[in-house]
Amino acid sequence: MYYRLLPSLLLLPSALGVVIRQSTVDGITTGTLGNATAVDSNPQGASFKATFPTDKQFTPTPNGNVKGVVLAQTGRDGKGVRFDVMLDNLPDEGGPFLYHVHMEPVPPDGNCNATLAHLDPFQRGEKPPCDAALPMTCQVGDLAGKYGAITTSPFMASYTDSFTATSDDKAFIGNLSVVVHFANLTRITCANFKTMGADGLLSGL
Repeated sequence: MYYRLLPSLLLLPSALGVVIRQSTVDGITTGTLGNATAVDSNPQGASFKATFPTDKQFTPTPNGNVKGVVLAQTGRDGKGVRFDVMLDNLPDEGGPFLYHVHMEPVPPDGNCNATLAHLDPFQRGEKPPCDAALPMTCQVGDLAGKYGAITTSPFMASYTDSFTATSDDKAFIGNLSVVVHFANLTRITCANFKTMGADGLLSGL
């Protein structure tokens, strides 16, 4: 492999002032605060777009920068968030690649480690891995865990996640970020969600 694998920021829950006490029943793990709750009152027309940087990538890769966007808009009837993920130029090695909504935005210097851990308002934690058959038991921001890792380049996926929000809610994603990782969790690239508004989403594709 020719790319440089930077060590991931392994964020201990205690560093956030949170003690994760998962609940495991019949082999099913959920968060300290229980399962994620479905969001059914998102505002119609709310939409956000995260565009990965073309000038400088956090972890350089031999193919050049990962290209693409993650679009997020209120789901039908205000239920959940529809995500449209379009990525290209993924590295030839190091996959399957993961992507998640993280709990902080990317700072101006582009440091993906500063986005901290996955969005996890129910305090589930990253381990054991998410069970895609039970998405309510997963971390809210674990999109790859719930809907599949990135295994092709280009990569496209569209789905509605019932547990994220486009309005003022503990599962709100609009002021946060998306991070793409190698399979070993090293962070490759990251981007902030930015408001698109009711009319900007389709024109931004």
